Amino acid sequence: MRVDESKMVLAGAAMAEALGTNEPTMDPGVSGLVLVLVFLVFWVWMLAHCLTNPRLQGTEKLAWVLVIIFFQIVGALVYFFVGRTKRA
Repeated sequence: MRVDESKMVLAGAAMAEALGTNEPTMDPGVSGLVLVLVFLVFWVWMLAHCLTNPRLQGTEKLAWVLVIIFFQIVGALVYFFVGRTKRA
């Protein structure tokens, strides 16, 4: 199914009008994709760091892994500033 671009533009304009603004809705484009990729790489790096950190043992390691997985980028940031300092 192919979407006609003119219909998308009209839908964006209609949404902007419904929201009470004259500006069309924002398209994240390439910058949004780059930001998502940066967050993904950072998240994977923090998860790998947590799993290979020899100073974290047993339940502490499990707790950090669960924080990073369930709270995603926020959990990775918390680990970066708090949990990572226990590196040997």
